[in-house]
Amino acid sequence: MKEIEAGIKTGNFKQVYLLYGEERYLVRHYEKSISNAAVAGDEADMNIDVFEGKSVSVQKAIDAAMTTPYLANYRVIILRDTSLFEVGKKGESETMSAFLKHIPESTIIIFVETKIDKRNALYKNVSKQGLAHEFTYIKETDLREWANRHFKNYNSEIDAQDIYYLIRRVGCDMSALASEIQKLALYKGAGNEITRADIDNVCKKSLELSIFELVGAAANKNAGLALDIFNNLLLMKESPIMVIVMVARQLRIVLQCKILKEKGLSPQEISTQTGLRSFIVSEALTQSVSFSAESLKGAISKCLEADLNIKTGKMTDTLAVEMLILKICL
Repeated sequence: MKEIEAGIKTGNFKQVYLLYGEERYLVRHYEKSISNAAVAGDEADMNIDVFEGKSVSVQKAIDAAMTTPYLANYRVIILRDTSLFEVGKKGESETMSAFLKHIPESTIIIFVETKIDKRNALYKNVSKQGLAHEFTYIKETDLREWANRHFKNYNSEIDAQDIYYLIRRVGCDMSALASEIQKLALYKGAGNEITRADIDNVCKKSLELSIFELVGAAANKNAGLALDIFNNLLLMKESPIMVIVMVARQLRIVLQCKILKEKGLSPQEISTQTGLRSFIVSEALTQSVSFSAESLKGAISKCLEADLNIKTGKMTDTLAVEMLILKICL
């Protein structure tokens, strides 16, 4: 990121960028930062072309890239989610790769992708001629610091522990966090301290947290609470099938953490080995006390059974989840 920021600050742009990875907030942030720095104000409408989707015409993008900027130093071509860096688009990928050798000096191309294949010739060319950067999920401590800076940008005060509470409630997605931070700042007004009660009043609880609470209720054999959580998810328009998927995911996390702990790994070592955030590992280990490894494996199998019952028409999706919850609670 430092190389991208340095180029933006000095105006020393690469002619081609590949911005990709799981953390879409940062990907889009740097896409905008590069394009806004290269083509500002009224020039943007005439000199920024966006091509999006797997059906994008590579030739049209090349034609746009060959066009001279209008009353500006640069023309920016943005290609989003084209799959040109994945298997299956070899011809178009090779066409674009060959073009990069002849890209006009006044053109900046920004590829924005989620997944890429590093064996891809286009990826190798971009890495050689420009800059390819992967944006992974940032560390928990960095996420807290980023959230704190975001609050300060709105002239809002918040306790460090309440930032952790916000992240746990909303989730680690930076786009969602940025939105909720803005809502909280507007709700309280500049200069006022944001409290945990404000977070509860303003911020929507993430699906991940609701699922964690549902599995926790099931672990404690509290079927009534688990069913209430599920009904609240239905009121929030969450899909019962997605609930099954997320319950199975949480159970796998709990099982994985339990097995690694039994092998003698510390919570920090488990976090490092699994790539899970430390608070997720901590909470999973807490839940693992209420389950044996065999019961967790059985519960995961019941998730697969519930999914099959829905797909084969044996049960409605709502009934299948309710039965799943009751079986896990037994």
